[in-house]
Amino acid sequence: MSLPSNGIPTASQVADWAVNQIGKRVDLPGSGYGAQCWDLPNYIFNRFWGFRTPRNAVYGVKNQIIYY
Repeated sequence: MSLPSNGIPTASQVADWAVNQIGKRVDLPGSGYGAQCWDLPNYIFNRFWGFRTPRNAVYGVKNQIIYY
């Protein structure tokens, strides 16, 4: 399963793609830490909506991300 190269995918396309990534590493360039758990949602946010969350998963959970 691959995501469309242009246009916004449907929720089911994103879910199918994410399931297909199980066992693979997603490393968002520029994060500076290699593949991390938060790179997967940030990859999707960055690719289709043009933003990244400014923190990591632990910070986000502790502080209930309210930026977006």
